[in-house]
Amino acid sequence: MRVTSRVFSTLATVLLFAVSAAAMPAPSSASPPAPLTLAQAQARLARVNPGVLGAEQSQQALRHQAVAASQLPDPEIGLMAQNFPANSLSPSQGPNAMLSLGISQRLPAFGQRKHRGEELQEESRAAFYAVAATKTENLLALQLGWFDAIYAGQALEVLRTQRELETESAQAALARFRAGAAPEADVLRARLDEQALANRLSQVQALRTAARARIAELLNAEELPELAAGWPVIPEPPALKTIENGLAYNPALRQSEALNRAAGAGVEVAKSEYHPDITVFGSYGKSYYPGMPNQVTAGINVTLPIFTARRQDQTLDAARARARASGYAYLQQSLSLL
Repeated sequence: MRVTSRVFSTLATVLLFAVSAAAMPAPSSASPPAPLTLAQAQARLARVNPGVLGAEQSQQALRHQAVAASQLPDPEIGLMAQNFPANSLSPSQGPNAMLSLGISQRLPAFGQRKHRGEELQEESRAAFYAVAATKTENLLALQLGWFDAIYAGQALEVLRTQRELETESAQAALARFRAGAAPEADVLRARLDEQALANRLSQVQALRTAARARIAELLNAEELPELAAGWPVIPEPPALKTIENGLAYNPALRQSEALNRAAGAGVEVAKSEYHPDITVFGSYGKSYYPGMPNQVTAGINVTLPIFTARRQDQTLDAARARARASGYAYLQQSLSLL
């Protein structure tokens, strides 16, 4: 009876383990990722490249700064206690004591805000074209790196086959030399050919590694998946006349043009420094002395830019020098496209 119970218990335990094992999910075999195509890499490039993303944020910052620069400064509010008696500090003890609440607004020199906003707007446009130029450069670098990687991958297959043949040829030359059927020069020549092929194999392997590293850097990827085999389909280049007509819209040229306009607006900003700033203010004073009336004060303050040799003149000369440098850069960029 005890034996029967023990056997029954053992069978129940085995059955329980079998049912549990059957209920457990089978380990899933992770399928390798699909090879990356050039079209997928190009689409990903515009979304993840840190250089492009950073340049886009810089362009957005300049656009917001242009809006802020064209606004008036914030007004100022002041609270002042005037002519309080020193012995009591009571406003009702002095006939001229009062509490004043005032507000003032600074008005920058005429045209300064407008020209400063224009300067930043042109810099924002230049940053926009810089982003476009960076995207074009990155796209070209991605395509060149892709072609290098594909070429190197195919070349490695050919070189490995040739190396096997060269190894067999060197072994055959050595066997003939040992049999006295070939001179030692044939053995040395075969070994030199084998070594030269090994060196070429290392060079192509380094080219493939560098190309893949460049692609991974452009795509901001820590580990680059396998690239799709075969040469990608590249559209035919446009006609020469079409390319010539499109040179005026070259991003680098448009960027240089926008920077040139920004430098011109900077000259106007420097010229506005010769005009005075105006501050308008007003205040209301409350008197607590019996019989004394309340008082209202209003007026303006004007800056006097009369000593200009060390500040305004230098600022204007610097702005004009930057404008000339920007003009030369635009001319150089135009000539480089001819």
